[in-house]
Parts: sequence; C-alpha cells; structure tokens
Amino acid sequence: LSYDCINNFKNSRCIGADHTIESIECVFTRNCTNCQNCFGSANLHNKKYHIFNKPYAKEDYFREIKKWDLGSYKTYQELKKNSEAHWKKFPPKPRFDDRSVHIQGNYVFDSKNCKDCFEVGGAQDCKYLLMMPEGPTRDTYDVTSWGNNMDLCYECCVVGENVSGVKFSQEAGINLYNAEYCKLSTGGSDHFGCVSMKKGKYVVLNKIYPEDEYKKVRERIIEHMSEMPYSDAQGNTYSYGEFFPMELSPFPYNDSLAQDFFPLTKEEAEQKSLVWRASDAREYAITKPAEDLPDHIKDVPAGILKEVIGCVSCRRGFKIIQMELDFLKSMNLPLPRECPNCRIGKKFQKWLKNLRIFKRACSKCGAGFETSYPKEETEYILCKKCYLQEVV
Repeated sequence: LSYDCINNFKNSRCIGADHTIESIECVFTRNCTNCQNCFGSANLHNKKYHIFNKPYAKEDYFREIKKWDLGSYKTYQELKKNSEAHWKKFPPKPRFDDRSVHIQGNYVFDSKNCKDCFEVGGAQDCKYLLMMPEGPTRDTYDVTSWGNNMDLCYECCVVGENVSGVKFSQEAGINLYNAEYCKLSTGGSDHFGCVSMKKGKYVVLNKIYPEDEYKKVRERIIEHMSEMPYSDAQGNTYSYGEFFPMELSPFPYNDSLAQDFFPLTKEEAEQKSLVWRASDAREYAITKPAEDLPDHIKDVPAGILKEVIGCVSCRRGFKIIQMELDFLKSMNLPLPRECPNCRIGKKFQKWLKNLRIFKRACSKCGAGFETSYPKEETEYILCKKCYLQEVV
C-alpha cells in the first residue's frame, strides 16, 4: 500500500518516500528508518509525528496534516516540491552499506571485503558485482545478476542459485557446477560450450563424454581458442578466458541497461556490429490531454477508463485501468499526468545516479571518503562516522 517511492524496504502506506525503511504511514520522507506518521522530513530514526522535522503531539500532527489534501494533483506536486527543498537542508546518507565492512561501491548490505560492488547483498571477498541482492556470494569476480548461493564464479551475466565454478556463462545456473561458456544451462556439472543442458556430467557442446575423454576434448578446444581467437568488428580478440563478445548479444543495445550506462548513437552501435531496434511506432489517438484531467481524485468519472490520456512529458498516450483507479481512490491520491514509462524512467535515472562514485572530503572532519553525491549537487556532506554521530 505504498506509492511513488524509491529505494524503500519493509514499509507500509508510505507515499513519495525516498530511501525510507521499516516505516509506516510516512509521506515525502528521505533517509528515514523505523518511523511512523512522519511528513516531509529527512534523516529521522525511530521517530513519530514529525512534520518537516518538527515534532508534534499526536493530536496536533493529525490536525496539521489535514490541511493538505493529497487527493489534489496540484497540492500533491506542491508538497512534493516543498519536501524535496526541505531535504536539502540535511546532509544525505553518504553511502548505503548497512551491516557491511570493508566495502567500495554503494547499496552493499550484509557484506564483507567487497570492491566496486553495487546493489549487492550477502557477499564476501568479491569484486565487480552488480544487481546481486540474494546471498550468499563468495569469492566471485565480475558478475552481473543474480547470485543466490554462488561461489568461485567469474565473468558471468544472469547466473545463480546454487552455482559454483561457473565461468564465461550467461543465463545459466540452478544447481550448476564447473561450467564454462554455457547458455541457458541448468543443473549438472563439468559443462563446456553447452546450450540448454538440464543435467549431465562431463559435457562438451551438449555431448556427454567419459571423464578422461571430456578432459582431453576440453583441453583441445581451449588450445584452439588460444591459437585462433575470435575477432570482433573492432578488431578486439577473444581467446579462452574472455566473456562472449558483445556483438553476439541477441538483445538490441538501445533496449538494454548498457545504453543507460554507456550511451551510443545508432551509428556508433552499428559500427560495433551491435543490434539496434527501431523505436516502437505504435501511437494512440489522444482523447484527453493530461492537462484536462480533474485536479482531485474524487472528481474523476468512471468514464476515465475509456480515455487515452496524453502524457505531459512525452505526449504519447496511456490509459488508466480499473485496479489503478481503485487504488488511487482508496489512498486518496491524484491521477498521474505522465505515462508509466516516463514515471519509471525518472526513478530509473535517480537509480543510475546513485551508482556513481565520487571522492569527497567530509564537511565536518575533513576525512576523505567515497559517495554518490558530487559537489555540484550536494555541497555539504558528511563521512559515515560524522553522519552517524549527527543523525543517528
């Protein structure tokens, strides 16, 4: 029962909350933990009945917030803007590494000895991990997604769930051990160059061998890969020990996360022999511009479900569905003016910014540390030690 939130965890009935965890009925809060009935506040821990960081008696709190009707789109946007301006009065949390030690990166939880890791949980002695929230992950290097009981894995993408010794593989795992250059393989062990294998042991190119012959065939292939490496369109060579060349990806570059992290033009992508997908040409005739929507949710007619609304940002059409309308009415929240792609796109861009790392000096003690906030965005910032002393 939450709405318009980002980076939240174990919350209920929270609205417009940013980096708020284990909280109830909080509205437009940032970096708050274990809070209840707090409004427009930042950096609160274990608090109740605060409005713009000012404490209130319970009765006074509810009397005060009744002045603001979130069912009005105009009121909602004004309060959101005012809250974000208020947040800037307080130093942001420098990095999210709760219950972790010896960490470089951001959003690394319950972990130890991890370098350049992002969106990771339950990892130890790892480097270059991304989007692996399910631990444990041990002694693993350069893997993007998904983890969940992984160790001794290297150069993989979308690999996990009870895996060990998997290298140079993509979309593989689930009880898979000692596999190399595999795609969509699940279960079994000692696989090399296999596709969609479900079981089996000592398998090369989907053919099962006796153990001794498997080892000989594998060594011959590795020797051949080293003597005649694959060359891509840019002249980069790939011998044994390298992940698959990017030009072999079946996914369009501009439809992937790579385009957000490392943007290319269509011409630049094609020069690298990467797949590029033309934009979706589907268009819908707009029957109601977003500017003409009722300001308050209580004034929205049932006929809105038949309308094609013109997004205020991209101007493309979108629709409101019955479950969405029911939810907004039950929560007293206004109709959106942007299409789902624009709404999630803004949050996605915030997420991307949180994955940047800058070297900063603490505004209080002068100690050097790493954070995702550059000086031009946040001038006053504290190191973790000073932040905990001042905020917690």
